[in-house]
Amino acid sequence: MATRNLVGLDIGSKFIKAVQLTMTAGQYKVTEFGITEVNPQVSVPDAISELFSKKNFKVKRVVSAVSGRFVFVRYISMPVMSDEELVNAAKYELGKYIPVEVDEVLHDSQKLEELAPQEGQEPEMRVLLVAAKRTFIDEHVGILEGAGLQPAIVDVDSFALGNAYELSGMINPQAIAAGKLVALVDIGASKTNINIMSDSISYFTREFYKGGDDLTDSISKKLSLEVKDAEALKRSVAGAAYSGGGGGGGGGGGGRSETNPGNMPIVLVSSEDADKMRTERRERSTTKVPIVMLDKGDQTKYRSADSGGYGGGGGSADADRVMDCISSVVEDICHDINISIDYFENQYDKKVEEVYITGGASSTIGLPETLERTVQKPVNRWNPLQFFELELPRDSQQELQDNPTQAAIALGLAARIVE
Repeated sequence: MATRNLVGLDIGSKFIKAVQLTMTAGQYKVTEFGITEVNPQVSVPDAISELFSKKNFKVKRVVSAVSGRFVFVRYISMPVMSDEELVNAAKYELGKYIPVEVDEVLHDSQKLEELAPQEGQEPEMRVLLVAAKRTFIDEHVGILEGAGLQPAIVDVDSFALGNAYELSGMINPQAIAAGKLVALVDIGASKTNINIMSDSISYFTREFYKGGDDLTDSISKKLSLEVKDAEALKRSVAGAAYSGGGGGGGGGGGGRSETNPGNMPIVLVSSEDADKMRTERRERSTTKVPIVMLDKGDQTKYRSADSGGYGGGGGSADADRVMDCISSVVEDICHDINISIDYFENQYDKKVEEVYITGGASSTIGLPETLERTVQKPVNRWNPLQFFELELPRDSQQELQDNPTQAAIALGLAARIVE
């Protein structure tokens, strides 16, 4: 019986996370997890290499992701056509929507759904176009290869979030809100990713640059602490008050079947493309841009705390101090999430029914309650690994329990194993 393994590698602004999925006879298990915080003095390839050397990852074949100003995502309407026709038409359409020359990017397209026909008009379909600057991808692939890894696919953070949601529904239909339009929100250190989707169809994505770092900075300034001490206070409150990972949405059947795994967009770089880049890199010198790690962030939902605390005690008082320091930043983050949802609803005449939050800073004290009040929708803390069978070494099991909100994007990247 053939067994396959694939590692999803999430390289954020403060932490690296890796999830290994193992598939045997259509069954999926999480068989390794690793997370590492990188000292600014350590190169990213070296940090990744060290993580892999400490853990029992069975393969060096990885799927990773990119985001930022060199990545372009567009949802457009086009006349209904075959997949083969779309490949050619997408390149032409892409030129209308991105601020760089098409020849400067790697791109892909995904047919999402056919739209309801309008009287007197040709049938149309909704299409997702994604592109990233070649030089940006080349640098990212260089980091992975510098760590001794084999890049199979380079994806996009927000789509990895959606893939984690889909795969959760495949493992257990109760893990997703089947048939509902939901907003998946990953709040990291430096940025927040949003993917609005229903089952396997993504309708809207956005990222904005606010997150756990802004919370830490606010604590640092208002309490006159060094940044590292403010981060320690933030984490101690999180550790004291966090009550475990929440579940996904309810709902009945749905999700994906083994024969219909969903859309799984987008492949910006396949292993074949990586081979070409490797050859080209030998012929020229390439500066390796340091893409560094994602925030461990706050993992606390409740205002009160029973133990721990900065300086070794007084958890409840520390929670109050932290909440006072970060309340305005929390409101700003929630406001930006609400703007994104409002824009989508007004633009596409659809209503988001629920919001699922994950990521290092997703359980920041007061954030779930503030977000629910702001968006006027149910807000659920989301742990996409909740329904997976875990077959992990003891130390990895503990790391995952300590960082339950950190694994969503890495899991979504590893979800490419279904393809």
